[in-house]
Amino acid sequence: LKPVKFKFPKYLLVTRLHMSRKPPAPLDHSREIVVDPRDIRSQTTSWPCFGKHVSSNPKSNGYGQWRTCEICGVRLSYVPRAGYQGKSAAQACHKTVELAMKQLRQDLEPCGRFPTMDLVETMIQIITDESKIVATESTLKRLKSHVDTLKQTYADQMKSDTQAPKGSSTSPTDVWRFLSEQEKSKLMEIAMERHKEEELMKSDPELELVPASAGNKTE
Repeated sequence: LKPVKFKFPKYLLVTRLHMSRKPPAPLDHSREIVVDPRDIRSQTTSWPCFGKHVSSNPKSNGYGQWRTCEICGVRLSYVPRAGYQGKSAAQACHKTVELAMKQLRQDLEPCGRFPTMDLVETMIQIITDESKIVATESTLKRLKSHVDTLKQTYADQMKSDTQAPKGSSTSPTDVWRFLSEQEKSKLMEIAMERHKEEELMKSDPELELVPASAGNKTE
């Protein structure tokens, strides 16, 4: 016998789905945000709307509701829902928007055409991604220059280490730290004896020095 798989009726699944969703918070019209005057598309002297916008149907999500111009894509209003500040509403950089509208005007105005909201959004994304490419290339250029400098430093260090005499990396001061007091005293005595011998040789070059360890010998 084959096992029978039980399936929930579709109406039960739909009912559970709708029950799991919470109704959105009401819109707070007292905090409505109008078009940003810093956006070049809001100006009455700006192509293509020149201040006469065509409002789209309102769109909404769990945070608020907004309307945009169907031609230039500028956001005409934004109404946050109760409990939300509405400060995180997505908006393109004003400089990016200005560059995008300038490029669209160069492409469309000679043909007597006007942009659409989707066309404006696409051009804004192009300008945004191109600026990211330029920033990335600049970063890579700086990194390459830094790596080249490190390689040159490494080559100079290798050349310096090759030409240096053996044992030059350890100074007498470093060795002196590891000697005992008795060994230090012995070395000081040897150094003083050599200094006396050098002084005697300077005063009488023909003087023959006999080491103290030789003792008195008779012929």
